[in-house]
Amino acid sequence: MSRQKPTPAQTLGRRRRAVTFTRDERGAALVELALAMPFLLLMLFGLMEFAVAFWVRHTVTHAAREGARFAIVRGSDNASPADDAAVATYVRSRVPLESVQVTTTWPTTKAPGAVVRVRVAYPYQPLTGFNVIGPVTIASTSEMVISY
Repeated sequence: MSRQKPTPAQTLGRRRRAVTFTRDERGAALVELALAMPFLLLMLFGLMEFAVAFWVRHTVTHAAREGARFAIVRGSDNASPADDAAVATYVRSRVPLESVQVTTTWPTTKAPGAVVRVRVAYPYQPLTGFNVIGPVTIASTSEMVISY
Protein backbone atom coordinates (compact mmCIF):
# COMPACT_ATOMS: atom_id res chain seq x y z
CA MET A 1 0.00 0.00 0.00
CA SER A 2 1.49 3.12 -1.13
CA ARG A 3 0.47 6.43 0.27
CA GLN A 4 -0.97 8.87 -2.19
CA LYS A 5 0.19 12.41 -2.48
CA PRO A 6 -2.55 14.92 -1.44
CA THR A 7 -4.12 16.88 -4.22
CA PRO A 8 -3.72 20.67 -4.30
CA ALA A 9 -7.37 21.07 -3.23
CA GLN A 10 -6.80 18.91 -0.15
CA THR A 11 -3.67 20.90 0.79
CA LEU A 12 -5.56 24.19 0.40
CA GLY A 13 -8.37 22.85 2.62
CA ARG A 14 -5.90 22.00 5.37
CA ARG A 15 -4.38 25.47 5.16
CA ARG A 16 -7.80 27.11 5.44
CA ARG A 17 -8.62 25.07 8.53
CA ALA A 18 -5.29 26.08 10.12
CA VAL A 19 -5.95 29.76 9.37
CA THR A 20 -9.49 29.47 10.71
CA PHE A 21 -8.17 27.90 13.89
CA THR A 22 -5.80 30.81 14.53
CA ARG A 23 -8.63 33.29 13.97
CA ASP A 24 -10.64 31.60 16.70
CA GLU A 25 -7.99 32.53 19.30
CA ARG A 26 -8.70 36.26 19.13
CA GLY A 27 -10.88 36.29 22.28
CA ALA A 28 -8.42 34.27 24.36
CA ALA A 29 -6.57 37.37 25.56
CA LEU A 30 -9.83 38.91 26.76
CA VAL A 31 -10.71 35.76 28.70
CA GLU A 32 -7.25 35.62 30.25
CA LEU A 33 -7.52 39.29 31.23
CA ALA A 34 -10.94 38.69 32.80
CA LEU A 35 -9.49 35.85 34.86
CA ALA A 36 -6.36 37.73 35.97
CA MET A 37 -7.85 41.20 36.55
CA PRO A 38 -9.50 40.51 39.96
CA PHE A 39 -6.18 39.31 41.39
CA LEU A 40 -4.29 42.27 39.94
CA LEU A 41 -6.84 44.76 41.29
CA LEU A 42 -6.82 43.08 44.70
CA MET A 43 -3.04 43.41 44.84
CA LEU A 44 -3.15 47.03 43.67
CA PHE A 45 -5.79 48.12 46.18
CA GLY A 46 -4.10 46.13 48.94
CA LEU A 47 -0.83 47.90 48.24
CA MET A 48 -2.55 51.30 48.28
CA GLU A 49 -4.35 50.49 51.53
CA PHE A 50 -1.12 49.37 53.17
CA ALA A 51 0.66 52.54 52.01
CA VAL A 52 -2.05 54.81 53.46
CA ALA A 53 -2.11 52.89 56.76
CA PHE A 54 1.68 53.10 56.95
CA TRP A 55 1.53 56.87 56.34
CA VAL A 56 -1.10 57.27 59.10
CA ARG A 57 1.08 55.27 61.49
CA HIS A 58 4.08 57.45 60.67
CA THR A 59 2.03 60.65 61.10
CA VAL A 60 0.64 59.55 64.48
CA THR A 61 4.11 58.57 65.72
CA HIS A 62 5.54 61.90 64.60
CA ALA A 63 2.66 63.79 66.25
CA ALA A 64 3.28 62.05 69.60
CA ARG A 65 6.96 62.94 69.40
CA GLU A 66 6.18 66.57 68.53
CA GLY A 67 3.70 66.81 71.41
CA ALA A 68 6.27 65.48 73.86
CA ARG A 69 8.86 67.95 72.60
CA PHE A 70 6.37 70.78 73.02
CA ALA A 71 5.64 69.65 76.58
CA ILE A 72 9.24 69.19 77.79
CA VAL A 73 10.17 72.84 77.16
CA ARG A 74 7.04 74.12 78.90
CA GLY A 75 7.40 72.66 82.38
CA SER A 76 6.96 74.46 85.70
CA ASP A 77 10.16 76.53 85.27
CA ASN A 78 8.88 78.05 82.02
CA ALA A 79 7.26 81.51 82.06
CA SER A 80 4.06 80.01 80.62
CA PRO A 81 3.80 76.32 81.58
CA ALA A 82 1.77 74.13 79.26
CA ASP A 83 -1.25 72.07 80.25
CA ASP A 84 -3.12 69.17 78.62
CA ALA A 85 -5.21 71.49 76.42
CA ALA A 86 -2.15 73.38 75.14
CA VAL A 87 -0.38 70.15 74.16
CA ALA A 88 -3.52 68.80 72.47
CA THR A 89 -4.05 72.06 70.54
CA TYR A 90 -0.43 72.08 69.41
CA VAL A 91 -0.54 68.45 68.25
CA ARG A 92 -3.82 68.94 66.37
CA SER A 93 -2.38 72.01 64.63
CA ARG A 94 0.57 69.95 63.38
CA VAL A 95 -1.36 66.88 62.18
CA PRO A 96 -3.26 66.70 58.85
CA LEU A 97 -5.67 64.09 60.24
CA GLU A 98 -9.13 64.76 61.64
CA SER A 99 -10.36 63.39 65.00
CA VAL A 100 -6.93 62.83 66.55
CA GLN A 101 -7.13 62.04 70.26
CA VAL A 102 -4.31 63.43 72.41
CA THR A 103 -3.71 62.35 76.01
CA THR A 104 -0.97 63.93 78.11
CA THR A 105 0.24 62.44 81.39
CA TRP A 106 2.14 64.91 83.55
CA PRO A 107 3.74 64.56 86.96
CA THR A 108 1.96 66.69 89.55
CA THR A 109 4.72 69.29 89.77
CA LYS A 110 5.81 69.42 86.11
CA ALA A 111 9.32 69.99 87.47
CA PRO A 112 12.45 69.56 85.34
CA GLY A 113 13.71 65.99 85.43
CA ALA A 114 10.22 64.46 85.55
CA VAL A 115 8.81 62.45 82.66
CA VAL A 116 5.91 63.60 80.49
CA ARG A 117 4.03 61.11 78.34
CA VAL A 118 2.01 62.07 75.25
CA ARG A 119 -0.26 59.52 73.56
CA VAL A 120 -1.81 60.22 70.17
CA ALA A 121 -4.53 57.93 68.78
CA TYR A 122 -6.40 57.98 65.48
CA PRO A 123 -9.36 55.77 64.46
CA TYR A 124 -8.28 54.56 61.02
CA GLN A 125 -11.06 53.55 58.63
CA PRO A 126 -9.76 51.68 55.54
CA LEU A 127 -10.34 53.43 52.23
CA THR A 128 -11.50 50.39 50.31
CA GLY A 129 -14.18 49.37 52.80
CA PHE A 130 -13.06 45.74 52.97
CA ASN A 131 -12.62 45.99 56.74
CA VAL A 132 -15.62 44.33 58.37
CA ILE A 133 -14.47 44.82 61.98
CA GLY A 134 -14.76 48.63 61.87
CA PRO A 135 -12.15 51.30 62.41
CA VAL A 136 -8.75 50.29 63.73
CA THR A 137 -7.13 52.57 66.30
CA ILE A 138 -3.58 53.51 65.38
CA ALA A 139 -1.80 54.94 68.42
CA SER A 140 1.65 55.97 69.51
CA THR A 141 3.13 57.12 72.82
CA SER A 142 6.20 59.26 73.38
CA GLU A 143 7.94 59.88 76.72
CA MET A 144 10.51 62.60 77.35
CA VAL A 145 12.13 64.27 80.35
CA ILE A 146 10.97 67.80 81.16
CA SER A 147 13.82 70.27 80.57
CA TYR A 148 12.51 73.66 81.71
